[in-house]
Amino acid sequence: MKHCMPLAVGACALWIGGLACAGEASLNGRAGLWVEASLVTMNGVKLPGVLDVQGGLAPADVQQIRGAMKTLGLPEGWDPKLVCLTPDAFDVAVATQKAAGVCPSPELVIHGNSVKYQARCETGADQRLVVSGDVSVQNEVEMTQSSRQEVLVRGLKTVTEARSVSRWLGADCSQAPKGIEPQWLQTLSDH
Repeated sequence: MKHCMPLAVGACALWIGGLACAGEASLNGRAGLWVEASLVTMNGVKLPGVLDVQGGLAPADVQQIRGAMKTLGLPEGWDPKLVCLTPDAFDVAVATQKAAGVCPSPELVIHGNSVKYQARCETGADQRLVVSGDVSVQNEVEMTQSSRQEVLVRGLKTVTEARSVSRWLGADCSQAPKGIEPQWLQTLSDH
């Protein structure tokens, strides 16, 4: 097990797939098209996702997407997203550079192909951010993540918790694999 300090925690607020610490080459994940299912709560209330928004997608599309998620073994009721990950998403130096300066001196624990992180930032007398979580890549093609962000601004505390499960779909981000409709590449992708 390796303990690393410091690494700025900005990457924790970004998509954490590439977070690790200096000296480690990378998390062992494949570049390409990934499908992610996530569940996000704020102060204990589930935030609506793309499938929850009335009038956002046609009912037939929602049912097809739910069917595809089930086929892929993703949790029911979670929000789907397609994301194209480059090798940089798993590269330590790139993640470190993106995180620099946001929240100095987080604590990271790396064990195999998993990272646990925790950081606390004081941005003023009445502002605080506490971030913790973990990311784990299994067999290069599956990833699980969880995070908790606690923000205190002028006495008002907000707690956001997120969990996600991701599966690698293929090396080519421009081609929809079997079971994924081509139009979903645009609809469900980060913009």
